[in-house]
Amino acid sequence: MGDAGYILAGPIGREVLAFGTIVFAVFATGGQLLAGQIALSVLSSNELCLMLYTGIFAIPTLLFAMPRTLDRLSWLSVVSVVCIVVASVVGMIGAGVYPSDGWQDRYSVAAETDFVTAFISITNPVFAYAGHFMVISPL
Repeated sequence: MGDAGYILAGPIGREVLAFGTIVFAVFATGGQLLAGQIALSVLSSNELCLMLYTGIFAIPTLLFAMPRTLDRLSWLSVVSVVCIVVASVVGMIGAGVYPSDGWQDRYSVAAETDFVTAFISITNPVFAYAGHFMVISPL
């Protein structure tokens, strides 16, 4: 992103977008480590220290990301995509086998809500798919 910032706004744009990219990458990685920590915590009924769960995800992430190439990290992404697809298929099968009664009454297209809930509903998918800056890195 720094190179794109240099093209768009010169040296100042390069520094601003490079700083933003680094900050975003740090917080995105922290978010993923937190998600892994919560998942292991729920699966094990909080049997171990939460920092240990974070370490379980942090160490492989560090080992895969240590060389500044996307070679090994891209294979980790393939595993991630396979896990997401399998979880989606299992969820769809489960919803089909055990359908929920009366779900039409609980959901509506336009519901009354407060500002915080509406704001989070809009920003959650925006931030979930905001990792597009990684596309520019290999280019």
